Amino acid sequence: MRIARFSSYCGFLAFACGAAAPAAEVGPEVVLPASPRPAHTPAVACGGGKYLVVWESGRAEHADIYACRLDETGRLLDSSPILVCGAKECQDRPRAAWGKDCWLVVWEDVRNDRDFDVYAARVTPEGKVLDPDGILVAGGGNNQCSPDVAFNGESFLVAWRSWENNKYMAAGARVSPGGKVLDARPLPLSAGLPQNSGAGELKVASAGGSWMVGWASRSYAPPGAPGGPGGLFLSVVDGAGKAALSHAIRNQGMDNVKSPVTVASDGKGGYLFSWYNGTTGGRSGTDHGMPYGAALFDTSGKLTATTVLGAPKAYVRMPAAAFDGKGYLIAHWLGHRRDPNRGFQEDTNKIVAFLIAADGKYEGQIEVSSGKPNPSYAPAVAGDGKGNALIVYERHPADADPLETPILIAARLLRR
Repeated sequence: MRIARFSSYCGFLAFACGAAAPAAEVGPEVVLPASPRPAHTPAVACGGGKYLVVWESGRAEHADIYACRLDETGRLLDSSPILVCGAKECQDRPRAAWGKDCWLVVWEDVRNDRDFDVYAARVTPEGKVLDPDGILVAGGGNNQCSPDVAFNGESFLVAWRSWENNKYMAAGARVSPGGKVLDARPLPLSAGLPQNSGAGELKVASAGGSWMVGWASRSYAPPGAPGGPGGLFLSVVDGAGKAALSHAIRNQGMDNVKSPVTVASDGKGGYLFSWYNGTTGGRSGTDHGMPYGAALFDTSGKLTATTVLGAPKAYVRMPAAAFDGKGYLIAHWLGHRRDPNRGFQEDTNKIVAFLIAADGKYEGQIEVSSGKPNPSYAPAVAGDGKGNALIVYERHPADADPLETPILIAARLLRR
């Protein structure tokens, strides 16, 4: 990947492909202020009439968590980034959710010099970090990693992957808006998961006072043993922390559900899930794409609709979903497009958003960032409930060494 200055311009750029042009438009690119080291893995949450964008600055033992606020029009509010946590060693993979008068930012943290733990910190609408060193949410032996977070109206649910008995399981804990961890022991979100199946990267959203945690299963079978069943697993968690597991979509035929997954909620009675499905055939030339790329569920975990994303086999990579008040959107990274007639790969590195109505009907897709001259990567998205959504992504240098010209975070507001 390479970096350069992306030209900002006034007005709105709309580009649609696939179905009829959707009634949506994308605003000018806003480049967030640089953090001390190259920026990676952004996330975004909306609340209090503002967006909070979080990211990791640096890699490995030099990674810290930074943030920046934008108003509901996408205007930058901070001239320099906010340091959320600068503890020793590595803090990375941040996620955020809005609750009662604050955001809760969560991340995986290896300050113990041994393995990952999960930490959290509250950030006010004014950009003040209330927990500068972070709150320990999950620690102990082995990895507690890849957290996500959502608010149900009363408390936050932080969900993470926990290494137990030679495989990753899903666990969680509720955190109050006051920053208190409400569960003395982790909630077993994947209790009952079939033998030799483990939890991939987790995503969590909330509707109707409960939460739904989703992941694509991974096989942890020992050599010579059959792998565990694949597909999408859902755990419905009530306000008291009780979880009920279901195998929502099974890997059969072309149902190629892989990690990472994404989940969004309309806040009332429905959820949308999408997943990575980038397998592109084997030696036989067989296409193992998806017959659909998203699915809707009710609050009980029952499948209510499936969505074909413009074509029977539309590939989805690094998906990030949100509900903007009028419908859902799935931002994803489109890169390394192969041209079989010419025998080469073209690095596109752009961000595209699929637009989906609240009932699951596909409405088209729109280009968010062309990737030229600055390659775009790793999108995240949050909706404001009024028909707007902020899409953020890594903005790589076009013609320079990222150690000299750092990777930045950029944002664009999508309106419909």
